[in-house]
Amino acid sequence: MRKVSRLLVLACAALMMGAAFSSTALAAYSPSMVVAGSNHAIGGGGPVTFNISQAETDDFTAALTLYSPLGYDASLTARSGQIGIASAVVKLHAFGGARVPVTGTVNADDPTKAQYTDPSQNLCSPGLHTAVWTITVSLQGTAVTVPIYVDRITVGPEAAFASTRIRVCFNNPNDRVRNPTGAQLLSVAFSVNTFTNPTTAGVYRWVGLFTPYAATGAPNAAGTIQSQTVQRLPVQLNLVAKKVRRKGKVYAQLSGDLLAADQGVSKNAVQLMSSTKSAKNATKVFRTVRTDGKGRFKLLVRLKKRTWFRAKTVISSRPVSTGCGPVTIAPCGSVVTAPVGSKAKPLFNRTTVSVRP
Repeated sequence: MRKVSRLLVLACAALMMGAAFSSTALAAYSPSMVVAGSNHAIGGGGPVTFNISQAETDDFTAALTLYSPLGYDASLTARSGQIGIASAVVKLHAFGGARVPVTGTVNADDPTKAQYTDPSQNLCSPGLHTAVWTITVSLQGTAVTVPIYVDRITVGPEAAFASTRIRVCFNNPNDRVRNPTGAQLLSVAFSVNTFTNPTTAGVYRWVGLFTPYAATGAPNAAGTIQSQTVQRLPVQLNLVAKKVRRKGKVYAQLSGDLLAADQGVSKNAVQLMSSTKSAKNATKVFRTVRTDGKGRFKLLVRLKKRTWFRAKTVISSRPVSTGCGPVTIAPCGSVVTAPVGSKAKPLFNRTTVSVRP
């Protein structure tokens, strides 16, 4: 632990959640959180990635608490082994403000260890937790381990909107005793393969609470702000094809829609792929269309021989104008929709469709 603390990027700060915090702010504070699931089906499971970022000019973050929405289940029984990956960018104030990227792993650990339960060793969130995860990265050749405290929520006010609480604390970059490098977190992304989607279609809100440091060096509870990611489930890309004739020529009429729960995803690019050889060869993009205001698209394609078609898309995160909705546990900051897919792993329609002339 002594070696780890010398180059701490993310660590449990010398604070007690719920203590008397200062209300004096340093400057501005507008951190953001984007949560991205890898499976968008009802009841589906797979890695969930938490993307946390803040401006370099923001107040330093003292603590972060993430809440999974009601309906999400989490497997929290692992006591060892890797459950995900992590990457971050930190600014080292003790080294001329150098920005340093780091990567590493997320692992499960035994929550009964004294370093997590003993208040004299754990100033962030002492006591017995349902699970403890650790992010381990390498910073300038030194291993840095960050504990994350995870609890299943079944009672209390939080049970009205959340199923799981995830908490981590950060050392103040101005505290060179606990944070010798003056490390300031600018962004972090970590994924864990522990969550299972709700079994009911609907709108789900991931909530993040961010507490900054005050000018005094103490956490500023009055400056706490929340950020949300709104996830609509399920997310589906649908494609159908049928043969039509126009002025003596044969076409494939392709139509489909992009839906997130009960809502069409408007103005979103959808790439169409085709092959005249086989379904598995339908990988070459021949046209990009854009969904209309109701998430629908349509296209006519000249047909000379049997052709197989498939569609794929990526949905970027978008601002939500309606704000934090029913969850009002802190002033509302950024609220965005959950992104879906990536260039490497886009969302596909379920099956390849074919049309014969």
